[in-house]
Amino acid sequence: MHPYIVRVLDNFLLDNKQCIVMELAEGGDLQKYINERKTAGKPFTEAEIVKKVANIALGLNELHSNGIQHRDLKPANIVIEKSANKIILKITDFGLSKDKNTYTPDTTTGTTGTVIFSSPERFNKTTPGEKDSFGKEDIWALGCIAYNLSTFMYPFEDHDTFALMKKIIEGEHKPLS
Repeated sequence: MHPYIVRVLDNFLLDNKQCIVMELAEGGDLQKYINERKTAGKPFTEAEIVKKVANIALGLNELHSNGIQHRDLKPANIVIEKSANKIILKITDFGLSKDKNTYTPDTTTGTTGTVIFSSPERFNKTTPGEKDSFGKEDIWALGCIAYNLSTFMYPFEDHDTFALMKKIIEGEHKPLS
């Protein structure tokens, strides 16, 4: 049990469907929180951003130390626990995660996951994921989340998926002010 990873309390099959019971995250998810702050015109302070990024980084460190790569890290997969007037972010939704022992080019490349937060390695078929690059996709996504918290925008945007992938591969992003 880690303070920055959502706890699974139970799991069972119901009508041939896997059901997972997780701890309550009464604050919703980080994407909702970012949208609320954007709508209210209330940017996050540098200290708030640092705390949020640190929560996620510590959760990722725990995952990576245990040989797990998330592979779909994004604000919607970060839930908020409110505790004694402070916000704690927890990583959730491990549906696309991979164990280091099964980490192969066949399971790490492609467009699985959310494209906006995907790393160049995800799309680059000439240099597929290798064991020595394990976890780097998650760190890339964390950088995209930090950018999103700082600007209320995404570092890479395009209405066309292939154009978006090209921008990510080439590192063509909007600079921070």
